[in-house]
Amino acid sequence: MKRVLFALAAIIALAACGNKQAAAPETESSKVSNEVVTNDTISPEMKEANMKEVQAYLKECGAFFIATADEDQPRVRPFGVSEIIDGRLYTSKV
Repeated sequence: MKRVLFALAAIIALAACGNKQAAAPETESSKVSNEVVTNDTISPEMKEANMKEVQAYLKECGAFFIATADEDQPRVRPFGVSEIIDGRLYTSKV
């Protein structure tokens, strides 16, 4: 579940910054692979590198928005600050 939420946060960040040209160099963590990756196969160093990459992108974007649903009503919330604390990526509202 955490991987899905992490991937969702990365996709939302990419969509929020879609108008910016991000020319980041390709790294081992950013290469697309057809392999199935589980939590057991990802090293702690790779997890940390991925998290730092997402955090750097979120900081470059500035404000970004996360859309959710509250029962049958849509909600869009602005976020802007991201920090890694105890190995977890946290964001806060603007």
